[in-house]
Amino acid sequence: MEGEPDSRQEWSDDGASLTFDFDGSFAIGDPFGYRMAFSPVVRIRSSTSLSLDEWVQQWVEPLRRIVSLATARREQISYLSLVAAEGDAPGQQREAQVYGSALHQAPFSSRYNEIINLNPAFALKRDELSLLVMMRNWQALNLEHHPLLETYGSSIVIPEQHPRSRYLLLVQALEGLYGYEHKAELQLQEQRHLAMRNMVVSAVQFSLYREAQKFLKKYLMRRPPGSLDTCLRDLFGVLPVDVLPQLAGTPLVQQLQNDERRPQDIPHALRLVRNDLSHGTKAYETRYVAAIADILEDVARAHLLRLLGGSIEVQRRALMSRHEP
Repeated sequence: MEGEPDSRQEWSDDGASLTFDFDGSFAIGDPFGYRMAFSPVVRIRSSTSLSLDEWVQQWVEPLRRIVSLATARREQISYLSLVAAEGDAPGQQREAQVYGSALHQAPFSSRYNEIINLNPAFALKRDELSLLVMMRNWQALNLEHHPLLETYGSSIVIPEQHPRSRYLLLVQALEGLYGYEHKAELQLQEQRHLAMRNMVVSAVQFSLYREAQKFLKKYLMRRPPGSLDTCLRDLFGVLPVDVLPQLAGTPLVQQLQNDERRPQDIPHALRLVRNDLSHGTKAYETRYVAAIADILEDVARAHLLRLLGGSIEVQRRALMSRHEP
């Protein structure tokens, strides 16, 4: 038996090198049965010393979450070990196995049927992606406290949430992404709004009685009202797949067509649901909310893959993974 040389991939930069390969194990002692298994292993070498916490925060968790982004499921780590550059004697290495609640410490090997049924958003070699670059991008977004990473990115590997919580978190994540990417534009709008507000307050100071002036100053907002509708229209519009037909086919959006508030379009309807759920003024069927949350999660997943360096095709697969075999 010979391994496939092309299954090994290597990347490096000034601060680290990363290798992705498969370790093989063979059981040949039983004359009535032979076993071969191959396990995916990522090996990372840093040019500078890192503490255990730094390894986990900068490399281990980003790797787990990036793999989870690819497979659209909550992946776990089976085994983790750290190797010191120098051991007790010259040329000797010192290895330490890491134990923790998030480490299975159980044997794992790849299974053909499981792999072909995954339908991942990307494959590194097929899509010509560098796992090291994706992890560097993750680290950079983390240093920036990027809102999409800190909301949706932090929820990728946690246990399944109630659909209500998922919906509100995903809307918040998309709202944060829009605000982050349109920061300069929104700041300019805020400056114009504040200038107009000050002009209005000054103009009426001699024509309104004192109580009315106080009321106006207190309740006339210093910032323009934000619009989730605008945010969702923009984020939906730049995707390689139109998700509006999917949303239009959900029972909750169809139900809202008869709502007395008369939503003008789907983003408007989604805003009404967000307001009702966050303020507790109205409840909806859990499975109906879950159907929309699934689509919003696909949208958040596609946008995060875009930020990590995923191509248009990678984003398309992320949006269609629930619909394509």
